[in-house]
Amino acid sequence: APYWRDARTRTGVCVATVGMAPNRRWVVEWREAGEIVGADAGVGGVNDSTRWTYEVILSEGTNTIDFVYPRMDGVRQAQVGMENINGSPGISGCPDDTVYGCTPFPNYIVRFEPIP
Repeated sequence: APYWRDARTRTGVCVATVGMAPNRRWVVEWREAGEIVGADAGVGGVNDSTRWTYEVILSEGTNTIDFVYPRMDGVRQAQVGMENINGSPGISGCPDDTVYGCTPFPNYIVRFEPIP
């Protein structure tokens, strides 16, 4: 959960594999997302004061997972981190790793590294 809020992208979600084996990265980017406004998330608009661009990057070879937040205008607190297989809180992505709700600021990066 890089930024667990009701959001809609203005330009869509970009997915790409970059690099060459064995050092590829799989990137998912939510560009120009914003908070959904309206009673029904299916038909609601996007709050113009919220503009979020954030990414999840899975790296081959190192097996790291990065959450990257280049732009987070109008950001509010949200769940950030990974959950366990049963859906319970697993690893926080917040600066205070004892909580799962935080406000990712612009240029914030969270890296999850495997335990050897």
